[in-house]
Parts: sequence; C-alpha cells; structure tokens
Amino acid sequence: MKADDQEIELKFRTTPAGLRAASDSPLIASAEPQGRSKTLSSIYFDTQDLALSKRRISLRIRRCGRSPLVMTLKRRPGKPHGPFSREEIEIAVTAATPRIDLFDPEIAQYLTRILDSRPLEPQFETRVRRKTRMVRVNSSVIEAAFDHGFALVQERRLKINELELELKSGSPLDLYSLGANLAAALPLRLEVASKAQAAFAFARSGTPTPVKAAPIRFAGDAALDDGFAAILFNALEHFLGNWSALRDGRHPEAIHQMRVALRRMRSALGIVKILAPNPEVEILRARAREIATALGPARQCDVLQELIENGPKTRAGADGDFSGLEAILKKRSSQAYAQAIVLIDAPATTIFGIEAQSCVARRAWREGAAEDALAALDRPGKAFAASTLDRLHRRVRKKGANLAELPDAERHQVRVALKKLRYAAEFFGPYFRDERSMKEFERAAAELQEVLGAHNDVAEASSFLDALDPEAARRNARAAGLMIGWYARDEAFEERRLAKAWKAFRHAGQFWR
Repeated sequence: MKADDQEIELKFRTTPAGLRAASDSPLIASAEPQGRSKTLSSIYFDTQDLALSKRRISLRIRRCGRSPLVMTLKRRPGKPHGPFSREEIEIAVTAATPRIDLFDPEIAQYLTRILDSRPLEPQFETRVRRKTRMVRVNSSVIEAAFDHGFALVQERRLKINELELELKSGSPLDLYSLGANLAAALPLRLEVASKAQAAFAFARSGTPTPVKAAPIRFAGDAALDDGFAAILFNALEHFLGNWSALRDGRHPEAIHQMRVALRRMRSALGIVKILAPNPEVEILRARAREIATALGPARQCDVLQELIENGPKTRAGADGDFSGLEAILKKRSSQAYAQAIVLIDAPATTIFGIEAQSCVARRAWREGAAEDALAALDRPGKAFAASTLDRLHRRVRKKGANLAELPDAERHQVRVALKKLRYAAEFFGPYFRDERSMKEFERAAAELQEVLGAHNDVAEASSFLDALDPEAARRNARAAGLMIGWYARDEAFEERRLAKAWKAFRHAGQFWR
C-alpha cells in the first residue's frame, strides 16, 4: 500500500524451506498468483562515506526482466508509522545511473544537500527471484512476496530468504493478523533491516552488528498521541533491530540493547497507562518484562566476565588464576545464549513484535479512554511531558534521600527510578528546545546511574560467588578473594564518587521547566 507513498508491510526472515512452507500454507496457497516468478536485479548507490545509509535512506536502480529500469528512493516517513513503514518514491529511468534531478524538486534538493557534491557510487548488487501472490483477508488485499537470492557485497554473498507482506488496500489490522497467523505456524522471524541495511552491515563486519536506539523525532508541537506513537515505535525498532546481531553473531551488546529496548518500552507504556489505562497495553507491558527477564542470565554472565577482565585480572599477575571462575561463566553463558536465541526465534516473540506494532499503529490506548484523556492525547504534549518529568524527578529525589546510608536493595530502587526518569527525558526531549540544559541534565543523570550501576554489578558479583557450590568455591577461593578484595578497596572512593554524583544531579537544571 502506498498511502502518501508509504509502504505498510511486515517482513520475515526465514530459510528456503521456510519459504516453501509459507507458499504451501493454507493461509496463502489459495491466493491469486501474480504471473510468473520474476528475477529482480538491483544496484544500490551511496557516497563513499555512506551519506545516505547514515540517514537510513536507500537509493537503488532495479531491473525486472524486460521491464523498464526503475529508480527507487526509500526513507523513513515523516510521521510515526512504525519500524516496518517506509516512504517509497519510484521513477522510471533509461540507464543504470542515478539521476536525482528526476525526482520532484523538494526531494531533489533534499538529496543534493545530503550529497554535498559527493558522487554516488555503486555499493552492492542484489539478485532475487521473486514470486508474488495477492492474499485477501476480509476486505483487504495483501501482496505476499517470496524472495530467494543473495546480495553481492565485495565479492561475498549474503543470502536472502525473505517473505514480505505488503498492504495494497484495506486495513493494516488485516496485515498484522495474517502475519501473526503465519508466524504461529511457520519458521518465520520478524526482520526490520531492509536489504540495503543488511548488506551495508555485512560489508562493515560480515555479521549484523548491535544497534542503539535511534534519536526520537517528532515536532515540538506534536499531539501527545503522536508523541506516544513515535516513542513506542522507536523502542520496538530498537528491540527488533538487535535480533540478527544475537542470532548471527552472539554479540553481548545485542543482549544488552534488547533489554534496554524492552525497559524503554515498558517505561513508555507505564506513562501511557497513567493517562489512559488499557488492558491490551498492560498485556504488552507484562510480556515485555517477561522477555527481558528471560534474557537476564545471558546479560549477567557478560557483566560478571567484564568485572573480572576489567578489574582484578588486570593486575593480579601470576598470583591470580581466574580460569576456574571464567570456565564456570563460559558454561553458563553458552547455555544462557542458547536459550536467548531460542527465545528470539520462538513464534511467540515474533507475534509479540507484531502485536506491539498493531497496538501502537491503531493507538489502542484510546479504546475506552475517558473524554478528558482523549482530549489530552489530542493536545500538544508539552504540558503533560513536563508534569510527568516533574513527578519522576520527585520520585528519584524522595527515594534517594540519605542515599549514602541506604542498603543495596534500596539503592537499586533509586537506580530503577532514575532509569525511568532518564527514559522519560529522552522520550519527551523533542517537546523542549533548551539543548544546553538537556545535555547538562543528561550528563548528571548518566553519571549518577553509572555509579549506582557499578555498585549493583559488584553486589551481583558477590551473589554469584556466594552461590558457588562448595567444591567450586574451594577450588576458586583465591580468585574469589582477589575479586572481592579488588572491589572492596575501591569502596571508599566509590562512596565519595556517589556523593558527588548525587549532589550534581540534585543541582542539575530541569530543562522541562
């Protein structure tokens, strides 16, 4: 579907066998074929320093059999429609050389500013065999495209086995329903990276790399409803965008970023809940917590290994043999990562992603909301954002009173409250224009969170050592002693650092006032 030239689609990564199974599925098998399968050959262009890719823009020229060449620009839509929606502009061309002057003047000027006189060069080529069918769900028409092929990147091949479902007409809800039903029955996993994004990542490192959250963007006078949608779509894309880095690379940072993304999603849904309580929002929030908890053991192993690597192991020399502790962690880590991959590949997790997309796309929190809540959602969100930040700021200060005297469990609660405040400051930042005050506040909050986080990590390490079975504790007694001693010696310094960070936080300007 191209409403305002925007694709609304779902994309799944699978295997050749998965594509065949999807084609034979009763949900699709009886659908109307769109002619014979076609061979699509596409060349993707960018500058040498990837000016377009850095802005999440792709520019390609595609040949489809004997049809005319088509130049296509894809970019993020101006309004929030979710990680699966892109603005698409197609222009027929006569040669395999990009001509940005053929786009309408506004787009041509936009690209000219980005390129800044730098030439566009071929970056890679994709060759895909595509079979399409038109599926009817209720009154909606959905194109199912089965892509099998590869991207040729620096003489290396990146396999492509994808099923794309694109809404051609009708309701997005029918698209999400079809996607969820297919995912429940077939080995399909959501994929938010476009072919271009996947190929550029492959060119950089050979495997997908972890991603941090993209900046949240919406207008300073945006309705609160649109602000919520932009925030939640951002968190969903952050979560989904790290699946491949876990599955294909087992990157520790991928686990960390997924847990951060799920915390961001839960924090945002918690803010929505205060204004417009909704059962579907609560179910989504609970499910996000379940997934984050299940990813916890893998993250804990990574943190403990970092504590050894960056702490006592740097100075222990011949007196410190940490191989026993590291072997225990390696075994636990291997098991935890295997379980994490099973979780991400599970149909239920893909269905969670689709349900989250559906919930936000249709603004489910509006269903059954009170009139005053609906009015607030339709107004610019700056006032609500300021009151929310005030409330969360007061909570941190209340929980952190007498911070130096608090036991570990209560310090952890301060840290949790601080995270929620930082997330809210990030979420609502576009409503405020005082960049200097925002950065000052973020620096102070980040430093406080880092100090509290380091304290929490050391507490986790102590718990890990205390939980060793008697034989493992005996064999690793010296290494455990060195580890405890290393961090105990810094306790006084860290307490002074904590007091300084807390003072800086309390005196940091509140940019939302």
